[in-house]
Amino acid sequence: MKKILAIAIVLLTISCTDADKSTGIEGTHDVSSDAFTIVVHVFDTKNEMWKRLKEEGLDRRKVEGKAAWTISRDMSQLYGCDIYVTKPKTVNDSNTMETWGHELAHCVYGTYHPE
Repeated sequence: MKKILAIAIVLLTISCTDADKSTGIEGTHDVSSDAFTIVVHVFDTKNEMWKRLKEEGLDRRKVEGKAAWTISRDMSQLYGCDIYVTKPKTVNDSNTMETWGHELAHCVYGTYHPE
């Protein structure tokens, strides 16, 4: 239930922006019309998140968040996506909420910016 609520909050946060819809996001894949499973891993601190990312071999950098997807070789089918983020301090914690939305966009569009 908490995961569903968290995803709903992120979707509402993203839908509240006035982004320029004419340019869009060009990434390694686009599953914006597909149904797929998202698992959100929420940590109390960045140190806890960084430790888990390192343990799972996902990232050694000190990132704000991480999206890791399982996708077919030809990038045509997304099987699932894991999002790693820290818990927002308040409902007005715009930096953390922005990270949640950013990582969700990685699930949908893949890699769309230089690492």
